[in-house]
Amino acid sequence: FSVPLEHWMKGGPWRDILHDVLLSRKCFFEKKFINDMINSLDLGRNNSERLFCLLFFELWRIEHGVS
Repeated sequence: FSVPLEHWMKGGPWRDILHDVLLSRKCFFEKKFINDMINSLDLGRNNSERLFCLLFFELWRIEHGVS
């Protein structure tokens, strides 16, 4: 079965997690690019797998103190 990432990231707590982690000041990635990817979910573009990878990379980076 497939994991409903797109559905989870369009609303609810996963949307909040994306904002909290990927749009934080300490995030490694460019904020405008990430914000555009998050907002494009509402327009029907499925960026959920990309956002999932970026999210978990950033969480890994924070956990292991990689700068």
